[in-house]
Amino acid sequence: MVFSQSRGFTLIELLVVISIIGLLSSVVLSSVNTARKKAADSKHIQALNQLKRAMELYYDNNGGLYPPLPVANGFANNCWDCTGGFPVAFDAGRLAALAPYLSERPQVTPTAANIWTGGSGYYYKVSTDQKDYKITLAHRNISNTNNIPVPMRDTAFASGYTYAAIYSSDAAKGWDWTLAP
Repeated sequence: MVFSQSRGFTLIELLVVISIIGLLSSVVLSSVNTARKKAADSKHIQALNQLKRAMELYYDNNGGLYPPLPVANGFANNCWDCTGGFPVAFDAGRLAALAPYLSERPQVTPTAANIWTGGSGYYYKVSTDQKDYKITLAHRNISNTNNIPVPMRDTAFASGYTYAAIYSSDAAKGWDWTLAP
C-alpha cells in the first residue's frame, strides 16, 4: 500500500487560525468604539467652550447683559436641540442671539426619545437681571464623566447625574433644572 502525503492544513489548524483572527478583530473593534465615544465627548465639550466664548462676546457687546430667555421661563422653552417630548418648534431661534458670535451652530447628537431616560439637549438659564447664566449639556450618553473637565462637571442640574455645564459665576453653577434661578 502506498499512502500519499497531502500538503495542507488540518481542520484543527484552520479552526485555531480562524479563532485567533476573530479574537483580534473583536479587540480592534472595541478599541475603535472607545475612540469614537471619546471623540464624541470631546466634540460636546468643545461645543460648550464655543458657547461660553459666544456668551462672553454677547455680554461685552450688550451692556453687560446675557441673552434673555426667548419666551416665558420653563424647561421646554429653555432647551434647544432637545430630544424626547419636545417638538421641533421648541428649538426655533434658541441660539439666534448668539448667531453673530458662532461660526457653526453647536448641536447635540440625539440619544433617545426622552431627555430624562437618555435624551439630550442644551438647557439655558439666565438670572432675571441677565447678569448670570448657566448652560447645561443634558446628555446621558457622555461615555465617561471623567472626560468632562473638572470645572465643567455639573452635579447640581439633576440629582444623581453628572453633566457638563458652563456658567458665569459660582452662584450660577449651583442652579438646577427647575424653573427659576
